[in-house]
Amino acid sequence: ADFYLPNNKIKTITKENNTFIEFNPQGFFAHILIQLLLFLCIFFFYSAVAWFYYVVPIVIIFLTHGIIDICKISLTKRFKQFEPLIYICDQIIHIVILYLVAHYISVNFIACDFFTIDEYLVKTILICILLIKPANTTFQIFFNKFKPPLDKKAMQSEPSNEEKHDESENDIGFESAGATIGALERLLVFVLIVTESITAIGFVIAIKALARYKKLHNTKFGEYFILGTFYSVLYTFLVHFLVKLI
Repeated sequence: ADFYLPNNKIKTITKENNTFIEFNPQGFFAHILIQLLLFLCIFFFYSAVAWFYYVVPIVIIFLTHGIIDICKISLTKRFKQFEPLIYICDQIIHIVILYLVAHYISVNFIACDFFTIDEYLVKTILICILLIKPANTTFQIFFNKFKPPLDKKAMQSEPSNEEKHDESENDIGFESAGATIGALERLLVFVLIVTESITAIGFVIAIKALARYKKLHNTKFGEYFILGTFYSVLYTFLVHFLVKLI
């Protein structure tokens, strides 16, 4: 939910060409409240013998999520250079807590009669969810420093020639296209893994490279392109492997 729902826990402020991160209390509590309401939906499908069984997971989710997020924001603001490590620790702690809460629910709650779980379907949905927004956010945190800047002025250096100007504008591309292409690439790789068509992954990479052929002559973009491609493939294999272990 952190990746897909509106997240206003922090405010980004720019002063004198410097970007600062500030804690946003209103956005933070709204975020926690949304998370809590989503968690309460679970109790439509599970029931407990006594009311106090409901209190324990609610309190754990509410308090731990808030404390972890506050610590993450504070540490990221103070130690920006360690943001990837802070991000990994944050995700691991969240996953461990969710696992413990899920175990608590499985022991102390009973599934309603109308609710049945198709394990394969749940795992497939979980993998697809992890391959889109979480993968994009993780890539940005770890590899955004390698992203080549878009030098629009250089690309528009000859505005007198209308055809060249149009061509340069097309070369810039859409700002969010890379993230969308990456998400679709990972979903396609996942489909190929499930259907045991591993060799076809090479064709996916080749098509992607063909679409970016002109830009690959730029060394920085070429390196960034390779990083993104290898990341997408490795991330998909890793997520598929880990979810299968659950």
